[in-house]
Amino acid sequence: MIAQIKKNLPVVILLPSVVTGSLQEPEPGWIDNLNGPAGIICGIMAGVLRVSRCLEDSFLDFVPIDITLNAMIVSAWVTKHKHPDKLPVYNCAYGDTCQITFHDLKKLGEVLVKKCPVNNDLWYPFFYLANNTYYFYFLFYTLQVLPAWFVDSLLIILRKEPRLTKLNIRIYKAMNALKYFSCQQIEFDNSNYKSIFNLTPSEEREIFYLKFKEVTKSELCVISMKGLAKFILHEKDEDLDKFKAKYWR
Repeated sequence: MIAQIKKNLPVVILLPSVVTGSLQEPEPGWIDNLNGPAGIICGIMAGVLRVSRCLEDSFLDFVPIDITLNAMIVSAWVTKHKHPDKLPVYNCAYGDTCQITFHDLKKLGEVLVKKCPVNNDLWYPFFYLANNTYYFYFLFYTLQVLPAWFVDSLLIILRKEPRLTKLNIRIYKAMNALKYFSCQQIEFDNSNYKSIFNLTPSEEREIFYLKFKEVTKSELCVISMKGLAKFILHEKDEDLDKFKAKYWR
């Protein structure tokens, strides 16, 4: 259908991989939802999520929201001015240049949560990775479901609204949605997409940047964790010392 429309309109298909918080704009780590891996990372930070189903050595192809928006603008501009013969399809993916495996995330998270803890009233944050179905369900019910039932039972006795069981249902649905991508390695061909990197005027490449700036895996994780703490959990930098004391206690 889009190919037919192309005869009359300059159309382009841009397919981003998993969209995450921003790298630079409007500020590092900006995010406004818990979709995809953001919800899982936030759950780990808050001590709610303790097990996830994934292949440790695989990585989730991701792209920051600001680069995604730049890619939309640049791909539209290229399509309008370069007049490609065929319907252009661009995989906005960076798995070939930026790879953070689930094992990397686990190890980096264990280090960073000590430096940047959040206000956690539930449980000491720890995390297991499980790819085996039986092992995953054993850990999930032992570390997630049973404690949630216990806490919710206490809340009901105290005449308060139970919340952990509902939260665990949402967590389970989120992990199921990502299971296809987290339990196997999927690579996207981004050669068409990379071909437009240098087509924009040189003076505008810094404005509509399409490349990751030189950041390490650890720095990317710090940006993501601080963004979630600030924009999703609404925590303040001045409370960090208090949260660190609570973490160690």
